[in-house]
Amino acid sequence: MKVYKSIFWGVFFALLQSSEVLAETFSTYEGKIKSIYLHERLHTPYFGIELEGTMDKNPCGDSLKYFIKNPETLNDRHLSMLLAAHASGKVVVIQNADTTVAQRCHSNYPTFNFVKVK
Repeated sequence: MKVYKSIFWGVFFALLQSSEVLAETFSTYEGKIKSIYLHERLHTPYFGIELEGTMDKNPCGDSLKYFIKNPETLNDRHLSMLLAAHASGKVVVIQNADTTVAQRCHSNYPTFNFVKVK
């Protein structure tokens, strides 16, 4: 019985530690949007959101002011929510938690896959 308990606790702490590591690899922002824009850099278009405040962390680089996304992968519902929130001055929650590590970054900027208007 003692062996099973030690195995259980070993697995439990390993899972807990791995979930903490995963929790630190995504970006979250809650606040207002300063601007929304479409930009092209070196013939590559992207959709950008400039934040009024800063996101909690950016595992992709140093900038804490911008989320970006390839316009071809932009969800119409997310775009509508962002435009409405920006126009009305509402607080939004933006994050990229439910993506693979490769999908979370576009160059030095985090992408996003979750938008909530408060």
